[in-house]
Amino acid sequence: MSEALTSSEYMAATYRIALAETTRAVLSIGRCSDGDRVINYCAGTGEDNLAIAAAVAPTGVVYAVDVDPAKLSRLGVLARAGGKADLVRPWPKDAMFAADTPHVPTHIACLFGLHRLSDPGLATRRWAEGCSPATKLLTADWATPGDATLPAVSAAWTLVTSVTLEFPVPAMVPTARRSGDAPPPPRLMASVVVREWTGTTR
Repeated sequence: MSEALTSSEYMAATYRIALAETTRAVLSIGRCSDGDRVINYCAGTGEDNLAIAAAVAPTGVVYAVDVDPAKLSRLGVLARAGGKADLVRPWPKDAMFAADTPHVPTHIACLFGLHRLSDPGLATRRWAEGCSPATKLLTADWATPGDATLPAVSAAWTLVTSVTLEFPVPAMVPTARRSGDAPPPPRLMASVVVREWTGTTR
């Protein structure tokens, strides 16, 4: 667990690969397409916002929700540079509360953000209240299946799909673990669990 990588470039690259592969899995599982309306909680400045926007173009929209205005400002710059300013709408809001967007979402996404919320169960319950029965919730978290650290989601959502992706990652990922115990030397690994949910009650 203490075998820290020395190359910052490699660390950055592995995170980018993990995020890109996770986003692709989320878009595939959620079947996001043209015209969909996605609320992306804990959006930050991540490239996942642009990838979601590309999937719902040209008539869809991504509401990128984050409590940090500096991150949203940077996201706005990236969206304009990527030609997606009409698709990505930065939305300043604490993710513990449902975003009061003008559209009922077809999808809600939270990639690597649930663990940062003070009460993920309460937050996801609040998100459900502004949705239709057809709305899908898509989450991705650093964890292993059955791990007690996997963030809980409100009973207002029913789990439909759970897929585990595994990546070599930097040592500072909280749930990083070694894979294998025989030569060649083991790599530091972490799992990403992508989950799809549908509404139980509204």
